[in-house]
Amino acid sequence: MAPAHAQSDAGRGVGFLIAGVMKAGTTSLFALISKHPQVAHPRKKELQCFTDDKRDWVNPSYVGYHRKIRWPGRLR
Repeated sequence: MAPAHAQSDAGRGVGFLIAGVMKAGTTSLFALISKHPQVAHPRKKELQCFTDDKRDWVNPSYVGYHRKIRWPGRLR
């Protein structure tokens, strides 16, 4: 994870993600994890990144995906 003081998205990436099914507690887990100051979280809970059939999965770009995330240290 990038240092909290970094303001650029360069070098940042997703270290883990939460996948779940309906009624499995993912909303509660999202709410708890999102409170941690060093954990990046999306602006909305479900990004649907991996359901994008138009994404080039051979050479994927995650720039649009990363723009939807509140990175630690960035003004919200």
